[in-house]
Amino acid sequence: MPTRVRRAAVLLGAVGAGCAKQAYPEAAYPSESYDYAGESEVMEMSRGGGYRKESYAPSAPPPPPPPGVAQSVGAVNGAVASDMSGSEAPSPPDAPQTAARMVHYDAWVEMSAPRPREVVDLAVDLVVGFGGYSEVASDDRAVLRVPVDKFEEAWKGVQALGDVSDRSVAARDVTDAFTDVDLRLRTSRAARDRLVVLLALAKDEQQQIALLRQIQRLTEEIDVLDSQMRTLASLASFSRIALHVSGVQSWDNTPALTLDGFGWLTDLDPFGGGLFEDAPRLQLTVPSGFVRPSLKGPFIATSADGSVVRSGRLPNEPRGSTTFWVDALDEAVAGQFAGAERVEVGGRSGLRLVGHGDEPYVWWVLMSAGDRLVDVVEVVFPTEAQEARYGDGVREALAQGGAVAVAP
Repeated sequence: MPTRVRRAAVLLGAVGAGCAKQAYPEAAYPSESYDYAGESEVMEMSRGGGYRKESYAPSAPPPPPPPGVAQSVGAVNGAVASDMSGSEAPSPPDAPQTAARMVHYDAWVEMSAPRPREVVDLAVDLVVGFGGYSEVASDDRAVLRVPVDKFEEAWKGVQALGDVSDRSVAARDVTDAFTDVDLRLRTSRAARDRLVVLLALAKDEQQQIALLRQIQRLTEEIDVLDSQMRTLASLASFSRIALHVSGVQSWDNTPALTLDGFGWLTDLDPFGGGLFEDAPRLQLTVPSGFVRPSLKGPFIATSADGSVVRSGRLPNEPRGSTTFWVDALDEAVAGQFAGAERVEVGGRSGLRLVGHGDEPYVWWVLMSAGDRLVDVVEVVFPTEAQEARYGDGVREALAQGGAVAVAP
């Protein structure tokens, strides 16, 4: 048997091992219901406390099978037609059936308390009691995950732990994104199954090699889609609550540094996430290991374990260069972190900020100033280990360019 054909047999065995269907956790849903008929919705509770609901038209049908798959199958099918008599390839997949809407709740609260660390510990204990866990827990911050059917109880409980000064809640319908990825995954698996059938029947070595290349490409694509499905299932199953606790200050304390007139710069927060809601969207490439939970609203991509990339275009007011804005950011926030260094990523300049604690979070804030707007990209890694895991993929995605600004 020629060497290349032996390699084909080895790869075919590996493909067969990866063909088993994957099961995804069934998401739980809160007791309250929303009318989702015919539309996707994003519900925002503004910083004033009231919910804001944005409605969108139904999304476009899912995309066709990956480019080149249908053509490759057709070409190979013609080449080995004489060997296919009486054989049947797997039928195309049925469209996935969605039993209920999948909603991801993302909440953020700013509060004050005499002993911030105690509040963080109490909040962690609270969500653990509801079957949740913490992604980040430092001296004054926490990012908590709680089963979606326990979100309302946990959210009320967390807010009761201190004097709330600001809060927001976003409820994002991830059903369309899940359905889109599910259909693409089914289509890719069906195409790969067909190619495996053709490979078993092909006798020409060149045809076998061509088929193996297509099978390998589809297998890699299936792995990516499978990861995205797991991320979306996790988002729909566990809501997120971000908490920041400030210590209570006496009246004679010197106030914290403020930059009057710098607007959005002073509103940046690694776990707030609402800054870009009304800004023009800055479309980016989704990094490896991340998925967009919603195709509407601002660009947000997240990993299954809580790393987040988000972006937007904010006013260049007061007018300044990229260096001007990075200097202003450095002056405003660097002193609040255990570490701060200047970085260049994907043609943008900014700061890499490291939080306090034994397992600090890492926050990249990257900017590129134009005439009227500043392109801003934030990347939040709950731990330095996650930065090591995803950092190269994020850098690669940001370096690809092609960022497009569109209306929110």
